[in-house]
Amino acid sequence: MILLTDDRKAVSKTLKRAYSGRAATLEEFREKGGCPEVEVPFAYLKHFLEDDGELAAIEEGFRKGTVHSGIMKQRAAEVVSEFLEFQHKRALKMMSTTTCAKDLSCDQRLRREPLTCFGSGAHSSLR
Repeated sequence: MILLTDDRKAVSKTLKRAYSGRAATLEEFREKGGCPEVEVPFAYLKHFLEDDGELAAIEEGFRKGTVHSGIMKQRAAEVVSEFLEFQHKRALKMMSTTTCAKDLSCDQRLRREPLTCFGSGAHSSLR
């Protein structure tokens, strides 16, 4: 599972361990090709890769056996990491405008734990 708080290293590690339905050996895969529909990294590429031409090339290459699952996993990790980095920057920008988050460091903002806000007003219900 990839979380919104994951960094590049965690995304890469998760996708390297993702299910791959390719053949038993690389030689067999190159001869017969593969079915991208059962590949977890291909599902991520379908959702996050903006270039439809590149997605089609990866799909065709995988079916023909010229693009193996390792290449697909690496590309999926790059694409998902870029998206998550964009989301992290966006979250930090949004959080910098709230009163309870102005005093927190960047590391505290990106932790998986919920933010604790002290004070009165709109944020007092978050305690």
